[in-house]
Amino acid sequence: MGAGDEIRVVERPAHELTIREVFRIYTRDHEEAERLLTVPRMSESWRRWAEKVLQKATGRPAEAAEPGCR
Repeated sequence: MGAGDEIRVVERPAHELTIREVFRIYTRDHEEAERLLTVPRMSESWRRWAEKVLQKATGRPAEAAEPGCR
């Protein structure tokens, strides 16, 4: 890809969760982590992170987890 190349949208997911929102949830709005679990094709590493954040919020002990890019 280079400057001036055409970019086409080939698929729009039904969940409407943007990358920007995922980053916001990860960096500061952890209380919205459950939204990540509603996305059918969310990576397992992001799912694990969201589940651990939710476990911490409910007072159950959990190890820290960092999502990875895959």
